[in-house]
Amino acid sequence: MHGKHEGYSIFLEKCSSNGWLNIDFCHTKMSMDIVKTEFDKLVSRITGAERKIFFDWLREDYLPAAEGKPWDESVIQARISLRKLADEMRGAVPLAAVLESETILPPTVGEDAGLDLKNTVHLDSFLYDAQEEERLLADGTIPKSICRDCGSKNTEEITIITHSCSHEKIEFIFRGLLPPLKDKTVLDVGSRLGAVLYGGFHHSSAARLVGVELNSELCDIANKTIKKHCLDKRIEILNEDILNVPKIVKSADVIVLNNVFEWFLDVEQQVKVWRYLKEIITPGTLLVTVPSLETSLENINTGISLDEWVDDEEGANPDFCTDEEVTAEIFLYRVK
Repeated sequence: MHGKHEGYSIFLEKCSSNGWLNIDFCHTKMSMDIVKTEFDKLVSRITGAERKIFFDWLREDYLPAAEGKPWDESVIQARISLRKLADEMRGAVPLAAVLESETILPPTVGEDAGLDLKNTVHLDSFLYDAQEEERLLADGTIPKSICRDCGSKNTEEITIITHSCSHEKIEFIFRGLLPPLKDKTVLDVGSRLGAVLYGGFHHSSAARLVGVELNSELCDIANKTIKKHCLDKRIEILNEDILNVPKIVKSADVIVLNNVFEWFLDVEQQVKVWRYLKEIITPGTLLVTVPSLETSLENINTGISLDEWVDDEEGANPDFCTDEEVTAEIFLYRVK
């Protein structure tokens, strides 16, 4: 569900907020000597398992990724801003970020067929990163397995499901996959808490970011965040069924479809929505999908010929991220 570790600046931001460092990394200019001294202080204050996690991350993720790449301050600032939003929003929703007012329909076809509410745990990958997922598993907050027969050793491993988009995937979508978005409109179908929209705000120059979300509670939570952080000049949330906003769909330059229908609509409803999108989306529109359109449509009878509807599109900056755990499930198409 996640990459191994969070970004360096995000880690340092957490160190600062936890009192491990008394430095504003966004605004403080430091000589190399000061950097080394402060790094030593940081390491001395990280104890136990956290120190091993930190050094594993430096060795395995950060140093290989940083080699030969420029230090882009805009990326760092975007990561910090999104992490702050995620940390703040956790308290507004249950751990799973699935509300009682939502209807969850375990899939009967496709990759997730056979999964249900008993053998899965739903965890929002925007709110909880890889390290936090590991911590929740380690301390038993999230079970690692379920007992099929009460009191027996017949157990089944728990599958962790996310209906959101991780920070790493959001960053890749807007900085690695999509072209520059100045004066463009991005539509996120099933926007939930707004993760993709916040990512578009901080990682792109898109003029308008529109989320269409059926659940009014999720819309209320997202709108409070948008207003509190003054994001409303570019972000808009519509509490609507996507079938009822054809003008919005037609006006979009980019449409994001991230794990959008499978756990929320029965097969008949999915067919109806896909046929509607096929008919209504404007030629030339870019579609970002997780998973691929081929995977989403292969087990439902929509009658849609993908060869006639879309072309595969090359990412604008594919070398921005080479981590297959991040990029493998994200696909880009252009509507014919």
